[in-house]
Amino acid sequence: MCCPAQEHRCAPADERYAVRSRRRDRSVAPIPGGGGGGGSSRVNSARGESFLGAARDLLGREVPFAPGYALDDGADSAQLRSEAVRMVTGAEVAVVFAGLREADESEGYDRSHIDLPQEQVELIKAVAGAAEQTVVVLSNGGVVSVEPWHDDVDAILEGFLLGQAGGRAIAELIFGEVNPSGHLAETIPFRLVDNSSTPNFPGEDGHVLYGERLLVGYRGYTALERPVRYPFGHGLSYTTFETSDFEVAVTGSDSAVVTVRVTSSGDRDGAHLVQIYVDSTSHIRVQRPQRELRAFAKPYLKPGESVTLELALDRRSFAVWDVRLGDWVVEPGAYTVQLGRDADTMVSEQRIMLDGDGIVRELTEWSTLFEWMSHPIVGPTLVEDINDDRFRYITQDKIIRVAGTMPMGRLIDFLGEDLPEGTFDRLMAKSRPTPTGRT
Repeated sequence: MCCPAQEHRCAPADERYAVRSRRRDRSVAPIPGGGGGGGSSRVNSARGESFLGAARDLLGREVPFAPGYALDDGADSAQLRSEAVRMVTGAEVAVVFAGLREADESEGYDRSHIDLPQEQVELIKAVAGAAEQTVVVLSNGGVVSVEPWHDDVDAILEGFLLGQAGGRAIAELIFGEVNPSGHLAETIPFRLVDNSSTPNFPGEDGHVLYGERLLVGYRGYTALERPVRYPFGHGLSYTTFETSDFEVAVTGSDSAVVTVRVTSSGDRDGAHLVQIYVDSTSHIRVQRPQRELRAFAKPYLKPGESVTLELALDRRSFAVWDVRLGDWVVEPGAYTVQLGRDADTMVSEQRIMLDGDGIVRELTEWSTLFEWMSHPIVGPTLVEDINDDRFRYITQDKIIRVAGTMPMGRLIDFLGEDLPEGTFDRLMAKSRPTPTGRT
């Protein structure tokens, strides 16, 4: 994943910032470091290949190198930083490798922050002040904050945990041998406290309440309208793509199909990620995220090439878990299908209507007036069945906003003996669903 820094594009894609193989006389100073995973995430490569070795092969010469900071407590980070700054002063491009140490993340304990080690932050800012352009390559198992230094550098390449030949892969991306086509599978927030789990984590007395429920990850950031540095699905490229002819067709009571045309409008081969989200928030019976990724495709195209994609949205794309029925249910009504550049940026959308599953729920005295009035069997004739002027008054639009949340049993108590005997029991019996819970 390639992120822009001060300019909202991938800096290496611009000839002013790139360390490209076609201009091998440019000065580049890499400052490697960072983590490589620990515990079950440790990678024991059969054949290691460093960035320095790959850069030497691509440039045809040795590349200046300085450690920059210590990976343990045994070295003087200030001295290493000073040596690195002297080396990169006057360099057209400096590449800083940063990331989390093995002790910073593990499956055995939780992280208390998302910051890079302070000596790495100080190194990045110092190098960025000395070199003409600075590229930061991150190696980390979990998301790290880029805020302390984001606006000081010209490009960020998120590598996460690099596996075998990771050094060569990074070199080929930075030097333009390969077009970056990755996209973020995690949100990079401005602050850790913006995460929807913050009010409940880390819990107390050994217990954590998962109070965010469905609003995890990008679902939480979008639903709570919290701005982020880089959203889920973000990714840049050395080339450009255009999407057109976005259409959504309903294919059944609980399914649809999306078609969209993708055209490579740039001068490089590359892959474009098509992201299809579904907004179900018009259904308020249960909590739903503002949008959820429900389909994606990643066509690889040559310059000028086009392809028309067809992405199926099955019932699970629209379904929600019904606790009472113990099953996935598609509610009838409107859904908005969206074409996104990332989880924050929708470029096109289309509203569709689905018949859904036709769920019939049994009404009880604790069911609200809203639930009684919206019931597919009882609701249409409820006012006539309860032939009482006071009930007619309660169900007026200007009153229902308040009375609608009251349990029906309380309203029946209010009507008292004027209601014909057995009316309430007869209506509850009428509401009882079939054994499957569907009509």
